[in-house]
Formats: sequence, structure tokens, C-alpha cells
Amino acid sequence: MGLVYKELKDIGRSMYLYFPDQEKRTAFKRSLITVFRDGDDEASVRELLEQQGMKKLAEEKEVILSFPNPVNGTWNAGLEDGKADDVAAFQRFQDACGRESEAPLPCHPNGIPTHEAMMSVWHPMNDTKYLIGLGSGASMVCTLAACVARSIAGILAVGGNLSEAARYSAVNAPMAAYLVNAGSGTLNYFRVVNEAVPADAEETDGGVGLQIYSNRRNPARRIVVEKGDRGLGELIVDAWDHLFSKVRRPDTDAYGDMEPRMDL
Repeated sequence: MGLVYKELKDIGRSMYLYFPDQEKRTAFKRSLITVFRDGDDEASVRELLEQQGMKKLAEEKEVILSFPNPVNGTWNAGLEDGKADDVAAFQRFQDACGRESEAPLPCHPNGIPTHEAMMSVWHPMNDTKYLIGLGSGASMVCTLAACVARSIAGILAVGGNLSEAARYSAVNAPMAAYLVNAGSGTLNYFRVVNEAVPADAEETDGGVGLQIYSNRRNPARRIVVEKGDRGLGELIVDAWDHLFSKVRRPDTDAYGDMEPRMDL
């Protein structure tokens, strides 16, 4: 299907979506990855797709990719008054990921969408939605993980930290996280909500050591910690291998909880 630009006129925002060249309806457990980057240009999206390997990931794993655009090139991770309410906009971005356009679906006279209309919609699974944050977007995904955990199965934050305002507003629900160069306060927040302790270290295919924290009763409550300046493409692949492919978040209570991912 390829890259699509989409305007959400009801909230005055916009986004890009990448749909894999696959059937919309599938027995495979289709995931959604939402990428929070600085800037709102198509070139930055194409760079992630082509140069950083996200198109390859989407096609191989049947993943829908979402690239919401920030206001004025940055995200309001600190929940500052007078700036865009990106937490409120988040669910609207997520809801828009199933269709290429915002045109109304054809419906029967009783208002129910037709069979053909329903078959034209993509269906990412509710329990396998993940976030990647870059630049100010790294702090934004930490804020979302803390404040609206229910709809998020895991995050990759490349840099960035959890703000004090977000910590104050947090729902304190467990969240799987891959944290790159995060500060001690941010790591401590995720350790506490996951009730995680140091676990056996893991190693990437490229030989990079990863510090792992996990919950003794529920290993899906998992944190992967990395220090260094590896290329983004490598980080995205390893986030999939060491986190996203391992965890999901079903709606089992108010915020859901982490469980092992099982793709049949």
C-alpha cells in the first residue's frame, strides 16, 4: 500500500501512515508501531523507512507504521500549559491508523457499515501497539507510557526522560520499555511500576550487551537498558527482537497488564 499523508481536521493535526503490501485481513497478529519524531516533513518519514529499515520491518512483520506530526516541530512531553495537548491527541492518532482516508464508510440504512466497507479497513490488534520516540519524541513516549498506559504494549525511547509533570500525572501502571541513554530517574520510574529487578544480561546479534530488568512473577514486565550511540536502524531491530516481539498488553483491568506475546 505504501506511504499515506492524512489530515485529522477535527483536531487540527496531521500524520503519515505506512501500510505494508499485505492483505488487510489476516490471521497473523498485526502490530502497530507509532513513531514520535521531531519535524513534520515527509523526508524525515522516508528516511526512517528507507535508511533506518522501518519499511523492511513493516513488510517482514506485517506492521502498520504511524508517524504523527508534532506542532511547531516538537512534542509537549512536559505537559506545559499553552502548548499542544499531545496526550489528548494521542488516542485520535491511534484511532486513525486503520484507514487510508477520513472519508465516511459506506453504510446500510440502519447505519451499520457494509461488509465491503469493513473489509477495506486495517485491523491492528489492540494488545500489540508500540511506540518509538526520537528527539523530543523520546520524552513524549515516556510521558504517554506513564499517563495513558492502557493502549500501549511497549516503548523504545532513544534518549529523552520522563518529566516531573508526567511523573505527577502518571497512572503508575506496568510498562515494558527499551531505554537508550535514559536518566536514573526515568529508569527508576519504570523499575518501580514494573516491580522489576536486575535479570540476566542479553546480547544483540551484533554483540552489544543489554542490561535487563524484569518482574520475578511476570517476566513480560520487562525493561531493556542500553548506553551508547548505536545507529537508529540497529536500535529499532533490537527493540523488536528484545521487546516488542516478546510482550503484549491485553485489556485485563483498568490499564491492562503486560503478558508474553504469543503469535499463532
